[in-house]
Amino acid sequence: MRGLLVVLLLFVNVFAIENLGTYGKVYKIAEEDILEWIKRNATVPKITKKVVEEKIKKAASVSLNIPVAKRDKVREEEIIYVVPQDIVINGKLIAKKGTKINVLKRVKLHRKYIVLADYMLPKMINYADYNTVFLLTSGNVLDVERKYKDILVYGANEAILRALRIEKIPSIVYQHKDKLIILEKAYKNGQN
Repeated sequence: MRGLLVVLLLFVNVFAIENLGTYGKVYKIAEEDILEWIKRNATVPKITKKVVEEKIKKAASVSLNIPVAKRDKVREEEIIYVVPQDIVINGKLIAKKGTKINVLKRVKLHRKYIVLADYMLPKMINYADYNTVFLLTSGNVLDVERKYKDILVYGANEAILRALRIEKIPSIVYQHKDKLIILEKAYKNGQN
């Protein structure tokens, strides 16, 4: 068996090294070399430091239209996932289509989230602890980071707000057992 394998490998290698030559007429390449074209036409971009700073500032800006809470309100929510189709792994049924799973029984939120507009931060910062993340719905994340160096600040987006069940701002969101607790804080004329 081993001898047959060696003969087959030698047979394949003989044909792999043989120069079969060319067939038909060979023409010189008419197209220009792309690397030469790039070297000749490449120019240094005319981007100034000011333009870069403006683009960064614009990218760090958030503007989501979320209503402001007029009164304190506490809500408890479950995050339920409905399995869209049977989940089968190695022939074993893991979850049947239509099964409802409370996500917070399996996944833990390890942080507290305060969702707010940038102008609300001075009044809401006293609700924070070492484990708090601030999510801005309006304002500039970089400006807030410069002003408050010791806090975690991120820009919110529609998907995050849906996942955290945010209806009004400012809201404080955290997990208690298998529930999501959303505390909407009243914010009237700069008072909370």
